[in-house]
Amino acid sequence: MVTVKGKETFLERYGQFASRDPELVIAAAIIITVFMGISTLALDIETDFLKSVPQDLDAIKNQNLLTEVFAESESLFVVAEIDASESGPGTVRDIRDPEIMRKLYDLEQVLRLNPEINFVYGAPDALVQSLGSIPEDADEIKTFFGSAQNIFGFDYSITTLTMRLNGEPDGERVSRLSDRINDEIDSIGFPGSVNLEVTGGPIVGKTISDLIFEDLYRTMSVAVILILITLSIAYKSPMKGLASIVVLMFAVVWTGGTMSLIGVPLSIVTVTVGSLVIGIGIDYTIHIMNRYDEEKGKRRDEKTKKCLDKHGKYDECMRSCFICYGVAVDRVGKAIIGTAVTTVSSFLALVLSGVPFLADMGIALSIGIFYAMALSLFVLPSLLSIQERAHIKIREMMA
Repeated sequence: MVTVKGKETFLERYGQFASRDPELVIAAAIIITVFMGISTLALDIETDFLKSVPQDLDAIKNQNLLTEVFAESESLFVVAEIDASESGPGTVRDIRDPEIMRKLYDLEQVLRLNPEINFVYGAPDALVQSLGSIPEDADEIKTFFGSAQNIFGFDYSITTLTMRLNGEPDGERVSRLSDRINDEIDSIGFPGSVNLEVTGGPIVGKTISDLIFEDLYRTMSVAVILILITLSIAYKSPMKGLASIVVLMFAVVWTGGTMSLIGVPLSIVTVTVGSLVIGIGIDYTIHIMNRYDEEKGKRRDEKTKKCLDKHGKYDECMRSCFICYGVAVDRVGKAIIGTAVTTVSSFLALVLSGVPFLADMGIALSIGIFYAMALSLFVLPSLLSIQERAHIKIREMMA
């Protein structure tokens, strides 16, 4: 990329090639994007915050040990809680009520028939195992458990059923199982003053995963819309804004695919990478478009003047455009590469952090910025060239 006097540099030759044969460049970019898109579909979603902090800390090691031994990550819970807002005859005020205990025991029996559930246990089991059945007298239940605030809460308004699952829980499986459990709860028919909810680590993980994707789509959508509107107004051409957005969306897909291939997960931290890549990368596309317009304005040969005056023929105009693209990519390309390298270097410094989620953020951002720079230099001229070809042909047809 060193300029030799009287000779075209690599960037200048490439800029002319990308604008002269845009179909080849765009086809190659689409093929890579499809491959990266498929890889993105396999991107890991990390919902466990404990895995985003240093794993060699004693507190984290002990917590991981407890989770592994007691299989907390594979457990679901049915939480039964008294609704204090309910009132009227027959309203239950104590979760130790015999009717509630019987219905919870019936629910346990139904859940044990589910092949996805390995183990179910709750307060009703302690009664049945010790007394043989659920007592009819509430005072007998209260006497059996004593204070037992660790089982029923300090005001005896809540208790839980614990379910250990078979195998490793995944998002779709957990959703189906949760729906099935809720159906079983409805079929048993608990009093209106008792609310039952299904919760646990797998459900929390699924909820966080859904939130991550919602945030990803929302932040990127807002960024894309605002940038498209801004560029359309600034360049008086929605197509130029669209070309920039396409390039940056390619960069986001390539980033996601690369993250999947190298094992960097999508988390509550790295979910912001998409919008950040768009926000940082848009500068590169603007520099390319501005320099191209500047080069067209500088050229004073007769053919270019005709093109600029909207009177030139298609072939003449495009030859001038090829030259302008080559010069634009060469002149501004060196500055863009230098800027990208320094930005990537600063984010790569985060890899040295002892906190895993900061290291993941640094890697993901570095990859995204590099792709945004490369696509702006090597693909954007092709998209703009196709747009300009269409514009000139339409102008000739209307002449």
